[in-house]
Amino acid sequence: MGRLGNKISAIKDLITTDTNLRRAGRGIIRGWKALPSATGQYLVRRVPIVQWLPNYSPQWLVNDLIAGVTNGVILIPQALGFAVIAGVSLQSGLIAIVLPQAIYAFMGTSKDMSIGPTSTTAILSRVIIPTFAKHGVPALITIPAVSVATGSLSLVFGLLNLGFLIDSLSVPIIHGFLLGVALVVIQAQVPLLLGEPGVSDLSFITQGMAIVNKIGTSNPLAIAIGFSSVAFLFLVQFVGKKWGDKFTLVRIMSQASSLVVLIAFTLISFFINKDLKQAVWLVVGVVPEGLPAPKLPSFSLLQNVILISIPLFLSTGLEHLALAKGFAMRNNYEIDTSQELVSLGIANIASGLMGGMPVGSNIARTSVLEVSGVKSPLSGVFTALFIILAITKLNTILFYMPLAVLGAVLLVAVIECQPPQAILGKYWKISFIDFAATIFTFNVTLIATPEMGIGSAVIFLFIYTFLRLMFSYAKVITVMDLENQYGMDPLAGVYGNMIPMGTQAFTMGGSVMFMNAYRQKRCIMDTIQTLHSGNSVPIRSRDRVWSDLTAKHITRLRRKANVITPERFIPHIRLLILDFTHTTFVDSTGIQMLEDLKKDLIAWGGDDIEFRFVGLSAAVRERLQRANWKLASYDEALSGLDPGFDVYFELLKPALEGRGLWRPEEKLDFGFDTGNIMTRSDDGYDEYETKKGVIITTNVFTKNGKAYKRSTD
Repeated sequence: MGRLGNKISAIKDLITTDTNLRRAGRGIIRGWKALPSATGQYLVRRVPIVQWLPNYSPQWLVNDLIAGVTNGVILIPQALGFAVIAGVSLQSGLIAIVLPQAIYAFMGTSKDMSIGPTSTTAILSRVIIPTFAKHGVPALITIPAVSVATGSLSLVFGLLNLGFLIDSLSVPIIHGFLLGVALVVIQAQVPLLLGEPGVSDLSFITQGMAIVNKIGTSNPLAIAIGFSSVAFLFLVQFVGKKWGDKFTLVRIMSQASSLVVLIAFTLISFFINKDLKQAVWLVVGVVPEGLPAPKLPSFSLLQNVILISIPLFLSTGLEHLALAKGFAMRNNYEIDTSQELVSLGIANIASGLMGGMPVGSNIARTSVLEVSGVKSPLSGVFTALFIILAITKLNTILFYMPLAVLGAVLLVAVIECQPPQAILGKYWKISFIDFAATIFTFNVTLIATPEMGIGSAVIFLFIYTFLRLMFSYAKVITVMDLENQYGMDPLAGVYGNMIPMGTQAFTMGGSVMFMNAYRQKRCIMDTIQTLHSGNSVPIRSRDRVWSDLTAKHITRLRRKANVITPERFIPHIRLLILDFTHTTFVDSTGIQMLEDLKKDLIAWGGDDIEFRFVGLSAAVRERLQRANWKLASYDEALSGLDPGFDVYFELLKPALEGRGLWRPEEKLDFGFDTGNIMTRSDDGYDEYETKKGVIITTNVFTKNGKAYKRSTD
């Protein structure tokens, strides 16, 4: 018994003293306490519409209606075409564009994605079908099971929050992918514009050769309506960009131009061709009527298709997330990569249960949505409703939609939304490796497939990063380094070792590159929004992002940090200092992150926020300057700077001292004539020295008998 007691006592001591076990115990306790609220937040996160719909502006309804209907008109012929490529029934293609659109409206985090069949899902589905056909399983049964299996894989990855793996896609890779896939889509519309039959479902190079070889079979009437549509769309887009902000009617016409062209030429085609045995130009053709009842695939078949569906899941997931990230960066909002996988998974499962083919997103439909002025994912509901109306009531008219006009709409939309060609010159100036990654992704996307382009580029950059880390070297610290960079107590004398009010300083951890850049941005923004107040100037409803939940996010951050100070007493952010002393490398994604950080912080906190850098190495400073970042040394700043320059310092101490010494002096407006003298304080705030015997009551902070005003200009 004594030995047993000693063993029990030893086990107790081990449990109470072991660091890992104690940490695990604390984590379990914290998790158990947070379980009720965390469960609610988790469920709300999985249905994003619950968060943004209460903030939905009625002004957006027209935009979303136009974009949704336009997307529906585009989706129907695309779904039919991809069904033919996959070797399944036309109805299987139509089924895949109804429920997935509605589901994504409720569960998606991007306003620009259009969910439906794609060339990727069609081609890979066609590869899978023969494997089961030789065992007597028809495509009618195989394809729905593949959709459910693909969706289940995506759902599991999303629920496990593995979307962060896609965050490793660097900005150059995304731009290379978008440039490549845009060129593929643009070339794919050329046969439609020329009226050349049988020049689809080919690789980029093969298709280009086929277009040239079949130039003699071109249809002059198709060329006429196709290129006249292109000219009209470009003209309307130009007018919309120039005068759309001034005139509401011009803006609406610009956004509805694709829909107007499609409806107008479809009606013209209907009246010209309805009594002819053969249409005078290529048309969409038969549109099946009605939708079937849901049916669950057999469990044994699901077991057999789950492994063979993995390449399809990886391809559609990568393509979808790359497009979502690219258009989110273009339109200044953020997506939740894990939630995108969840929504894509549910959409595929729903398509499979209805008998439809696998779904994803493609740049053509996404570009049409953006050009049509989409404001929120709610457009997907209008798309689904229009498709139901079309396949039940309008299928006779849609039969005559000219493919040349459809190609014109897609071509103009993709040209409008592709990244600017100048991005290649920018990467050439900033970083050769980022330029190489962009070109590499672009070429592989053209020669092989978009998925191969993304995947191979990710491998390329990871190998480069591994080699860079493996061959890093230690730098010898000289006496000069000790004096300049490692001085004793660099903060001594700076406000009693306190960081001045309205200032936030961060040390950037190591290299700032594609793997960690935007995580650092989120950390910086969350910290600033927790401890500082922002700009109170409201944003116009028309300009507000549909998913802007900043106020709720800040409330959660402050509640978590136990910040109970009222908003009006929280210091306004005036100065952000980024210490790059330990940063030796910044890639293009890191620089893009810094640009986005500055833009987002100014949008939230106001134009008077100063940015300062500390400890920039020569290489990092040169790279920032090659990216056209306006930098000036502290000595240059003292003699005066033009607007738009940011100052860099050797040490943190001078960066914290004397805020705003080189900026124009602000004026204080107290609303009455005091006759007192206004001066500038050492810490950069405006001072108001009171007269003897005069008590001033203001809405500004007071300190040592002096009034301090926070600038809101």
